[in-house]
Amino acid sequence: MTAEPTFPPVAAGDASDFRPIQYLGSKWRLLDEIERITATVTPTRRPAVCDLFTGTGVVAARLARNRPVVASDVQEYARVLASALLRRSRLDIDDTVNSARQAFRALESHSIAALFNFEAQCLSGYPESAAILCDFLEYGSIETGAWASSASSLGRLLPEAAATLSAVPYSAIMRHYGGVYFSYRQAAQLDAITTTVHAMPAEVKDTSIAALLSTASELVSSVGGHFAQPIRPRTANGRVKPGVISAIARSRRIDTFEVFEKWLHRYVNRSPSLHSSIALRADYRDTLSTLPVNVGCVYADPPYTRDHYSRFYHVLETLALGDDPGLSTMVLRGRTLPSRGLYRKERHQSPFSIVSRAPAAFEAMFALVAEREAALVLSYSPIPETEKPRARVTTLDVLSELAGKHFRTVEIRAIDTIAHAKLNAQRLNAIRTYDAEALLIARP
Repeated sequence: MTAEPTFPPVAAGDASDFRPIQYLGSKWRLLDEIERITATVTPTRRPAVCDLFTGTGVVAARLARNRPVVASDVQEYARVLASALLRRSRLDIDDTVNSARQAFRALESHSIAALFNFEAQCLSGYPESAAILCDFLEYGSIETGAWASSASSLGRLLPEAAATLSAVPYSAIMRHYGGVYFSYRQAAQLDAITTTVHAMPAEVKDTSIAALLSTASELVSSVGGHFAQPIRPRTANGRVKPGVISAIARSRRIDTFEVFEKWLHRYVNRSPSLHSSIALRADYRDTLSTLPVNVGCVYADPPYTRDHYSRFYHVLETLALGDDPGLSTMVLRGRTLPSRGLYRKERHQSPFSIVSRAPAAFEAMFALVAEREAALVLSYSPIPETEKPRARVTTLDVLSELAGKHFRTVEIRAIDTIAHAKLNAQRLNAIRTYDAEALLIARP
């Protein structure tokens, strides 16, 4: 058996390795193991690796230290993050931040300023203003003001802000998510940064947008730092949750531009990759069908729960695209209401997260990788990544059987243990139960 290579450790706080956003099922803690295993199974004559569901791009960035990488994902925010991590960009940070600040000043008006001032008063008046801060989280979206039933001053200010923003070239973040996921001022500042970075030259655009995404991820007031749903600030009987509101009041006093400048420095100061790598926005089938011939290994971390990842990152997708997709709706007790998470109207639904479609999607992926005569390293977690159990759409044993139809050997390696289960296309070993993160390693 080929000896596993060793790599120098990455120092804590090294600018070459950082987590750009809060991410469900992040493989941050597994980077060393993933790097070792992919190096072991990648043939010398075909040294490139494809990071097929790149997500935050951290796996692609780590692998690119030692080999060319093709990073691919169906969502634009993931492509942007991977692109920014795979190449070093030289941009003028001061000029970028100053341009965004100037764009923000252009957004301000009397009606919007009134909303900003009211919010500032509520934040400084906490805890006496706790009930009104709850209104921000529950009814604060300017876009959905027509559905809100708030009799407070907030309810009177939202229509005024909506009328003013209708004449603003870009205000999607403030109109949709202000008050709910961010303070109104923070949301308007994110709009200003969005306008600025999407107008930047191509050679620095991805880096500046990535810094915007990291900023939004750091600032968001939500469950787990994601965008799946806003925080519920009250208990079932309507009582304010003081710890929640106190934390939100603190986070909403943070200046967006200061956070943005910090992230720009982190991206710009990254150690550049020594290998030529690319980031693509594409469906997994299209990526695998057109892989460069030098790709000898595919690393895949597809969804394996019923959670559609697009629920958790839809705001980041809007920032990455710089568009205004509108909000999806739902019908509740005969009423048409905005989706609680304020999701985009068109949102990617992965077949890997649908029980009836997941087996076929996994088998299609296995077949396409095998056709390219490339090795496959697939991540799978049999245990929940969060406190609440997240139902898996399939089991590791089923995945092993499907992979065994297309690859010469299949091995399951449980991370942080020495237990292995080796399988091949002719004979499968007995079913084993794993209680830790695992890698499925398939060789052609």
